[in-house]
Amino acid sequence: MLRLVNCDAEGKAVTIQGKGVLELARTSDRIVRQGTLRDRVYQKLRDDIRTGAFDAGSRLVEVELAERYGVSRTPIREALVQLAREGFVAKSGRGYAMLMDSQEDIADRLAVRELLDVAMVRGVATRPSSERDAGLERLYAKALTAHRNNRPRAFATAQKEFRQFLRTQCGNAVLAHHNEMVDDSFRRARAQLYEDRDNREVTLSGDRELIDALTQNDPDRAEAQTRRFLERVRSFYRDLPSAES
Repeated sequence: MLRLVNCDAEGKAVTIQGKGVLELARTSDRIVRQGTLRDRVYQKLRDDIRTGAFDAGSRLVEVELAERYGVSRTPIREALVQLAREGFVAKSGRGYAMLMDSQEDIADRLAVRELLDVAMVRGVATRPSSERDAGLERLYAKALTAHRNNRPRAFATAQKEFRQFLRTQCGNAVLAHHNEMVDDSFRRARAQLYEDRDNREVTLSGDRELIDALTQNDPDRAEAQTRRFLERVRSFYRDLPSAES
């Protein structure tokens, strides 16, 4: 059974006892400190989906999930409804299931990602600031160091932070939100991609060209580079032995 760890007014960790609560080890995590039980269950389930805790195509059974997270079925059901609305899971009969990605599914998501990424980088390019430029260079250097040290997981983390930083700089919170959701759907395949040194080098090359366009405040060049890079991403997915992401 799981328990919820929270923080008191002074920031100290405290344990909340009671029926139907989650155990979350990191007291600094937003999911621990904020929101209703339904919100916390939603966030935990979403995080587990993003990190590959459930196999593609597997059924998400309310009773099993309730037992897994130590909560009643109601917050599980509410979380699944929200996750289905956001495209993380699919309705399957009376319940829900993980997405089973076909090549068509991947192509559709890449088409949406291209629309969102182009709008995002154009927004970033038209909002010049020293903070923006320094942040881009800092995160590029972090990814480059991880690559040189042959640390794919650290590289993936740096890339995630790089894209999150772009979202904070685009000036459109709604765009950033939907861009992040689409990004999450490729998380497992991205980890597979970064295991290969050549793929990391292609990613770094694309990042370098994008940063140069952004720091020169050139939205057209940033858009062109984004489209070129995503065509390379399409090639990667077409070459995968499995369509699962």
